[in-house]
Amino acid sequence: MANTFAGIPTIDLSGFLAGDPAATSPVVAAVRAAAISPGFFQITGHGTSPAQAERIFDAVRRFFALPQPTKDALTKDMQTTVRGYEPPGMQRIEGGIPDRKEGIVWGSEEVTPDFMARGPNKWPSEAECPGYRSEMMQCYNDWMVLGRALFRILALGLGLPDSYFDALMEGENLIATCRSHRYMPIGEHVGTADKETRGVGAHTDWGAVTLLMQDNVGGLEVFDRASDTWQPVPPVRDALVVNLGDLIGK
Repeated sequence: MANTFAGIPTIDLSGFLAGDPAATSPVVAAVRAAAISPGFFQITGHGTSPAQAERIFDAVRRFFALPQPTKDALTKDMQTTVRGYEPPGMQRIEGGIPDRKEGIVWGSEEVTPDFMARGPNKWPSEAECPGYRSEMMQCYNDWMVLGRALFRILALGLGLPDSYFDALMEGENLIATCRSHRYMPIGEHVGTADKETRGVGAHTDWGAVTLLMQDNVGGLEVFDRASDTWQPVPPVRDALVVNLGDLIGK
């Protein structure tokens, strides 16, 4: 089958986020087209400055450089909040094959712990990882604002009032978490006896919208159904990747 993949579009949101009425129509049209195919796009003008992005990456690197016992003490409880540290090999997304990554999941600290992905976050102490908690929560809060704007754009692209999805982003309906990952190089032990591993197994995201900040290493790929091929998503300077998940697809 011929490769007809046209690439992942990059869309500048700065005018829309600044409230420029002239920017609304072209941004909504571009997001709608990208949502139909390929379901991925990259955004610039999103409000996360290069300086903030570097602080986030620095905090993430410092966390994953902590001693393994320190990280293991923060391992998430899958039966309650589903927040905390994910040791290498914990996730097996594709056919039971362990993922070659470690991660940590966090979210709002203001919701009641009575539903999936809610409850207290698990953080290293300030002495163990100075500034980590505050930087991660700033990232979460900033991207929640950005997420609400993206939902308004999606609503307009569906011909709905821009407030149509607002209720999903507030109160008891809100399920929103952040996670950071370190993908392990080939040869680094993932802590299991499995001979076959993946960076992360092939999957679709079960939620509605995913925001992803790539570093300059790359490695992210998307599956293009039209050509039946995996396609790379090259990092774009100062851009975030947007992936529309299963809930939007339905």
